[in-house]
Amino acid sequence: MKTNLPDRPRPPWRDYLDAALSPNTRRAYAHAWREFAAFCAAASCQPLPADEATLLSYISWLDRARRNRPSTVRIKLAALRYVHARAHPSAPNPVDAPAVRDALVGFARLRRAARLRKGALLTPDLARALALLPDTPAGRRDRALLLLGFAGAFRRSELVSLDVADLTLRKGLAVLRLRGSKGDPTAQGESKVIHAEADPALCPVRALQDWLATLRAHRLADGPLFTRMDATGKPTDRRLSAQSVALIVKRIVAAAGLDPRQFSGHSLRAGFITAAALAGAQEHDIQRVSGHKSADVLRQYIRDSGVGQQRAQHAAFSLRE
Repeated sequence: MKTNLPDRPRPPWRDYLDAALSPNTRRAYAHAWREFAAFCAAASCQPLPADEATLLSYISWLDRARRNRPSTVRIKLAALRYVHARAHPSAPNPVDAPAVRDALVGFARLRRAARLRKGALLTPDLARALALLPDTPAGRRDRALLLLGFAGAFRRSELVSLDVADLTLRKGLAVLRLRGSKGDPTAQGESKVIHAEADPALCPVRALQDWLATLRAHRLADGPLFTRMDATGKPTDRRLSAQSVALIVKRIVAAAGLDPRQFSGHSLRAGFITAAALAGAQEHDIQRVSGHKSADVLRQYIRDSGVGQQRAQHAAFSLRE
């Protein structure tokens, strides 16, 4: 991340500071800083250190010119806080000024933006979409990707970071090794166990077996687990991007007659949590799969699914004299 600071010899410990942020966070912060620097250049303001008035003008610009949601503005201000803290660690951080904090609160209140969540891809819709996939290398890849993402409540970044070496297939299950996921920021490593399903059309283990056989047939058994295709439809050694997961989800839901604008790569993870809650699974069991450290975050999905309302309604109608 460039901050227009004077060039200095880079001490080794800066690598540790950089590694404290996930790659996705670093990219988001870098983008936010470039945008802020461009805003300051256009407004003839100093970006570093920024003053309170500049930050207030920036918040207004993000709202009126860019139509950013309050959550997006908070992320961008977090990036500016990070850059200022790194550049001037002993100075007061302008992002934490009372007026800037109050402006963020007021902005959210005036906008009253409802928290928008992409749709959860539930099992019936997933099954209908999977039935439309062709028996081609791309179809087998997409089937394995979607079923694994759903069954393991994977984040899209976790799916595309997997290598073939991270997959162990055993009788009736698949074991996936994750390294440095969002839920494991210190990169201690963790494993997820995916069990086979009786329905072969919805079995993630069988889908993984079929896809792995395809990779081996193309002599690609040592690289990324989920790869891009070439112009002829054959798998390559290039890793899928996180954005590709979202595009694949949107494509298959559109084919199934759903509105692709309502779905994203996160819809697989949300779909598992919602479907498990609707089926009566316990919170702690769902949490073991999803890896949520906070039960409050998990409960947001469960509240959105209407599980509590459903149970209360059934209980009310079940009362008899």
